[in-house]
Order: sequence, then C-alpha cells, then structure tokens
Amino acid sequence: MYNWKILLPLYQTKQNKDMKRIVIIPVLLISIISYTKPVPTGKPKLPQKGKASFYSDKYSGKRTANAEKYNPNLLTAAHETLPLGKLVKVTNLINNQSAIVKINDRCACARYGRIIDLSRVAATQINMISKGVVKVKIEEI
Repeated sequence: MYNWKILLPLYQTKQNKDMKRIVIIPVLLISIISYTKPVPTGKPKLPQKGKASFYSDKYSGKRTANAEKYNPNLLTAAHETLPLGKLVKVTNLINNQSAIVKINDRCACARYGRIIDLSRVAATQINMISKGVVKVKIEEI
C-alpha cells in the first residue's frame, strides 16, 4: 500500500500548484490499474455450458477484435477467452440444434452471465432469436 504520510506534504505545498497534479494523477492511475480484473490466462477448457446471446444489428460493419468488420450474415461469435479464429460448435440445449462458428471478437459476456455472443445468422441457425438468451454447449471442432 502507499505511504500517504510521505505524499501528503507534497500535496499540501503552496509553492507549486502543479504539484497536486504531479502527485495525485500517478497515484490514481496506479490505484485503478492495481484493482482492474486480470485477463484470464491459460487455455480455456472445452466443452463449456452456459448462456448465449446474439449481437445486435447496430454492430453491423463495426470492427471486431481481429479487425474484421462484423457481418450479421456470417457464422461468427464473440467469446471472452477462446483464441481468435478458432472454430467451435455451439449447440442449443433446448432443441439440440447446432452451428459451427468462428470466434472473431471479444466480449464481456461473463459480466452478464453469458459465455458467448453469436451473430444473427448463427442465432437463427440454432433457433434462439425469439428467446434472446438460451442455454448452450460450446465444443471444440
């Protein structure tokens, strides 16, 4: 942790008004960086089971994590940790319909209790459009 007694006299000096910025900004940045959630490391384990959703059409044409433009008519998906370019089989656990998709984007799915975001055509292929969020199984190809 930081020794605030050392930093406090620097902050309180009246001789240099910029000293406040010099001390406070780095301390805040260090605090923010030290409390951010680390990116998961290691190889993600497959198969995975969890909830899936699909991309909104408002993202059409925007860049994905691997610099491709998002196309809702391609079989693609976003996952938090799977390698970009990896092909996976996504199966709807309600009706057992499946689609093979390429991971081309990252998502913060876990924050919302989901494990994958699918493109519109992939969501249509596994018949989940009307429900919005369904339980799925992700398997390695």
